[in-house]
Amino acid sequence: MSGDDAVYELTIDLPSIPKGNEDHQIQIPGLGTFENGRTYEVSKEQAEAFRAYHTVQESVVDEDTGAYLGSDAKPGPTLLEAAKSMYGVTVETVKPHSSSSSSSTTASASASASTSTSDAQKNEGGDS
Repeated sequence: MSGDDAVYELTIDLPSIPKGNEDHQIQIPGLGTFENGRTYEVSKEQAEAFRAYHTVQESVVDEDTGAYLGSDAKPGPTLLEAAKSMYGVTVETVKPHSSSSSSSTTASASASASTSTSDAQKNEGGDS
């Protein structure tokens, strides 16, 4: 993916897992698998797919009668919001290519990301 398509840069840095080891990849549900110690570009489409993956259904209830009226889809968090609770994962917003690169917003992790010990296929944006 070219830098023009990226909206986020995702960096994986888990000190307890060997860096660059294909046998110990990090899985982010709805986004893909990633090697520790690397930075990946995330496209708008991948970010939207991540959010859609985490969409939840909320019940709609009539406030007066309490009757169940159905459900509405509530979009999941953005990747930037979700990264705040992913230990070892940092997500930065990529500025448009017309200005110099870097980031305007950073989310850093403090909870846990799951690890995968399978030989998952990898690419620059991870796989889903």
